Amino acid sequence: MWTLAIDASARIGALALARNDEVVGRRTLESEDGLAAVLFQEIQALLAEHGLKTGDVDLWAPASGPGSFTGIRVGMTAAKSLAEVHGKPVAPVSNLEAVAAAVPESRNRAAVLDARREEVYGAVYGPQMEVLVEPAAWSWDRFRQEAAAHRPLWVGADDAIFTSEGAAPLPADEERAVVGNAVEAQARLAASRPPLKPEQVEAEYIRRPDAERNLRPA
Repeated sequence: MWTLAIDASARIGALALARNDEVVGRRTLESEDGLAAVLFQEIQALLAEHGLKTGDVDLWAPASGPGSFTGIRVGMTAAKSLAEVHGKPVAPVSNLEAVAAAVPESRNRAAVLDARREEVYGAVYGPQMEVLVEPAAWSWDRFRQEAAAHRPLWVGADDAIFTSEGAAPLPADEERAVVGNAVEAQARLAASRPPLKPEQVEAEYIRRPDAERNLRPA
């Protein structure tokens, strides 16, 4: 089974191609004009490296959020559209799940992403990826308090988040892991879960877009 994972939820995105549970190819997505400008050509290029076309993909695996609202929509729309065209299923994967799963250790992991506005997106997962603290937008102090009872390994997508100036500052002696883009873990997670029809797939924004938050009743 061929699985293609798409993560366009940050400024720099990524693709990962997996055969069964083995990732065999990866590409980085980056464009000053936005990832939508390069996404389809990069998908075709990655598939072509392995002698494949979009119709050969058995499962489309978009990052479902949280992250950039525009980026999530770009990746989700691409995956759902290509799946619909070729009559294939979709298996969305939470960015927090992918970040936690990118760490191979079998232990409790607290996944943390910068949510801006002095908040983090956070969730805690157990050794088998069971949810111990539900994904949400938190103040950092509140999430640290909620997660502390599980004695987790802190996991982030970049080095900056755990620094004194970052969204989730940690003391130097507190254990953490930085995984970068977790698209390979995303591909493996997708292949292990029940697939959905494209119309059943929804984003996991967690927090409403600013445009919606700023709307006021007439």
